[in-house]
Amino acid sequence: ISHQVKKLEQHIGTLLFERLPRALVLTTEGRDFLPDVTATFDALRIAAARVAHPQRRHVVAATAPAVFAIGWMLPRLQRFHLENPQIELQLSTARRPVDLEAEGLDAA
Repeated sequence: ISHQVKKLEQHIGTLLFERLPRALVLTTEGRDFLPDVTATFDALRIAAARVAHPQRRHVVAATAPAVFAIGWMLPRLQRFHLENPQIELQLSTARRPVDLEAEGLDAA
């Protein structure tokens, strides 16, 4: 793994870790890079779970005000998908009252 990390650092042109005698410490660039890398590995885990354990997928269509969707729902979606790989959430935003049945929505 250390060789792969070193190759990655060379490829992107910056150090991600400070190498100490008995420890590795993330650099500022490494801390900035970590959320994107974590999200990417989580997405790979979700995709692998879908392929390894094919199940009948359930689609849930929901809408929410944009402020709620962005501020509360989006930060939790990744965990939701990890815990519920059989559910496909189709999320939209709306600024008006919605008619669940007429718009084919399961939740608002």
